[in-house]
Amino acid sequence: MWVCDRSSAYKSLALDGDGLILAFCWAPVRRDFLKAARSGPECERWRFGWVEEIRELYRLKAARLEQWDEPGPLGQQAAAFAQGQRD
Repeated sequence: MWVCDRSSAYKSLALDGDGLILAFCWAPVRRDFLKAARSGPECERWRFGWVEEIRELYRLKAARLEQWDEPGPLGQQAAAFAQGQRD
């Protein structure tokens, strides 16, 4: 898995790379919604709603990573980490 932005270069690599999975970062998406929300009043609440949803994703990720046991492999993490994955 490769965490990246939306650059087409990464998409090309994924097409060529057998089994490569792209995990697109939420930061550029969040910036797009913020920019759109500031551009005019129409749909502003909808756009800021998405910013709040992305904020919740960041919060859930932080809570999950607090439970991560660095030396342990994914399959041997604590139940609290597994719950964070489900959340």
